Amino acid sequence: MMINKIIITESQYNRLFKPLLKESHFNIVLDNVLTDLDKNYKKVTAVVKDYHDYNEKPRFKVKVDDSLIEAKELLEYLKYKYHEVCGDDFLKQVIDDWYHGKIDGGHLSKNVTLK
Repeated sequence: MMINKIIITESQYNRLFKPLLKESHFNIVLDNVLTDLDKNYKKVTAVVKDYHDYNEKPRFKVKVDDSLIEAKELLEYLKYKYHEVCGDDFLKQVIDDWYHGKIDGGHLSKNVTLK
């Protein structure tokens, strides 16, 4: 009996099998948002003066035009883009976890529902 094997690249594997391995709509939406964040934004820490103290604040650099935006502005854009599939709490958690590197294996640091 002869067994045939197919050799495929990693990108072909991801296109073919990644959607099949997804457990739920939650993981698909999370992957889409994370892909959007990775492609379009870079994590930056800005030092901001608050009264007499200097504090580090999370900022995001837009890769297209190198402008800096706050988390609130990024949240507003993502709410506009993904308003039909997920809610504010989900997007806030994704932004926070993505910035701090807390997303582990497609799981957020806190249990949050899509809507």
